[in-house]
Amino acid sequence: MACIAKRRGRYVIDFYDNQGKRQRQTLKKGTTKKKAREKLREIEEQLSIGNYERCQTG
Repeated sequence: MACIAKRRGRYVIDFYDNQGKRQRQTLKKGTTKKKAREKLREIEEQLSIGNYERCQTG
């Protein structure tokens, strides 16, 4: 299960990776909720196929 929250004017994606470790990605300031949802969908797709690798984005 993943969620999107807005903290300090930025969207944060909070989820668990394939190893069960909690991951959080803070997106760039000015990112819209629509873009945050798109990023979350990308992450969920990568998790479902087991191809998720943490990268520095935001």
